[in-house]
Amino acid sequence: MLSDLFFRLRAILTRRSMEAELEEELRVHLEHETAKLVASGLSHENASRRARLAIGGLDQVKEDCRDARGVAWWETIIADLAYAIRGMRRSPVHSLAALLTLGLGVGALSTVFTIANTLLFEALPAEKPKQLVVVQATRRHGQALGWVGYTDYARFRDNSRTLSGLAAHYSTAPLFVSLGDRAKEINGGVVSANFFPVLGLKPVLGRFFSPDEDRVPDRDRVAVISHGFWHTWFSASPDAIGATVKVNGTPFTVVGVTPENFRGVNPRPVELYLPAMMSRIGYRWCKDPFAGDCTVFSMIGRLGDQFSSGQAGMELATLIPAEWGHAKDGENSGVMVLPARGVVDEDRPRGSQLRFVGLLGGVACVLLLVCCVNLGGLMIARNAGRVREFAIRFALGARSGRLIRQLMTESLVLGIGGGAVGLLVSTFLTGGLNAAF
Repeated sequence: MLSDLFFRLRAILTRRSMEAELEEELRVHLEHETAKLVASGLSHENASRRARLAIGGLDQVKEDCRDARGVAWWETIIADLAYAIRGMRRSPVHSLAALLTLGLGVGALSTVFTIANTLLFEALPAEKPKQLVVVQATRRHGQALGWVGYTDYARFRDNSRTLSGLAAHYSTAPLFVSLGDRAKEINGGVVSANFFPVLGLKPVLGRFFSPDEDRVPDRDRVAVISHGFWHTWFSASPDAIGATVKVNGTPFTVVGVTPENFRGVNPRPVELYLPAMMSRIGYRWCKDPFAGDCTVFSMIGRLGDQFSSGQAGMELATLIPAEWGHAKDGENSGVMVLPARGVVDEDRPRGSQLRFVGLLGGVACVLLLVCCVNLGGLMIARNAGRVREFAIRFALGARSGRLIRQLMTESLVLGIGGGAVGLLVSTFLTGGLNAAF
């Protein structure tokens, strides 16, 4: 069994070598038979002719030997693939149109699936991501928006027993950063000191914010930069730690670098983080970011051992501030706890994200359907021009099954090529969306 399998594998992998061996074996056998006939008194010419007749035709013998290897099916597939590729090269315009049509549809649908996975299902790049939850404030009309004031966040953080940690973050802060003669507006984050520990992250370089830097407003001008910012602005130099960058005109000292695979918890990657106590620099739309009516912070927490998000939600509902019970329409009145799947985007609640992905998916499916219809039309038009070719092949003895297999092989080659084009289209679209958002 193993020897037979080895022989067939050798016949596939060393086809040229085995063909040469077959040629040599037949040549030696023919010479041996010819020599025997010459020794019996025949002329060399007659002996050679009789030897060939005795063997039964070299080409037929070669075919019989190839069939005996048990890999004729593989050789047929290779021949069909080669013929399909030659056919595509003979009609490059049709082939290119078909590849682009299929690639566009596949690429669009693949991009939608990538977006859906990122928004809704992909786990955050954190330690034990299944323990992470999003804590969102609900307003009187029931829509979850997620923002709370810092004092309300601190109340939930300090009194919760179902959460092992609760962090606050504002991850869409437009920050104007300058370093030497270089200046640029970037997307920044304002986070509580326990933000990174709650996520279970370790710095690549330096340290994260300390608890002491989460106590006194406007005192600690320190910053943590992303791995990408470190490479772009500091060329990945260790000297970045201790360097001074200006953020909205205020100097900050870089104390740490985030892991390479961490881009933040929101759709837009965060390049620089400031402590929550520096909110007056990072958030400029409230006179006092620490006032109760300045609801700017989102919350992300980690469940304690043996607690569920439902239990956490019931507990936090008992911790809401008393004034929330008298909230007007559009003001915070309750709280909900949800698993932290995908990106944590409180600007767009989960239902809004589902509708957005559903809309994109519908558009992509319609586009793929249109592409398939166009591709079918192209294939019908191409095969209509091959009627003469098919007629000749039938006349030469080809069976209908053989032609169908050839056409299926051509479709397979086209599908693989279209998938490759679709992968390129998806990579381009996904990269463009990442750059834009």
